[in-house]
Amino acid sequence: MVLSGFYVNLSNVVAIAWVVQWISPFKYALMIYMRNEMEGRLFQYNPTARPPIPQYVLGDVILDIWGYDLSIGISFLALWMLYIGFTVFGFLALKYFVWKMVS
Repeated sequence: MVLSGFYVNLSNVVAIAWVVQWISPFKYALMIYMRNEMEGRLFQYNPTARPPIPQYVLGDVILDIWGYDLSIGISFLALWMLYIGFTVFGFLALKYFVWKMVS
């Protein structure tokens, strides 16, 4: 969850850990959720906050600030590709490591 951008903004993550985000299904699921919930909506902030924040902000601006730049379709495609990739990797690992141990 840390490497998906839920707890920490992805631009603030260490470079070595930043690479791991691309194989994390949580990242793409979170992008789908955030795009679905915030895209095109208008949010009201507290205008008495320090420093002063604009009273109304579009959800698209918030998505840009947090770095959620992939569309819903691309995120679904990435999740599907991760599923296929992990399934094939698991099958090959079973085929070459476990089945040879049994025989």
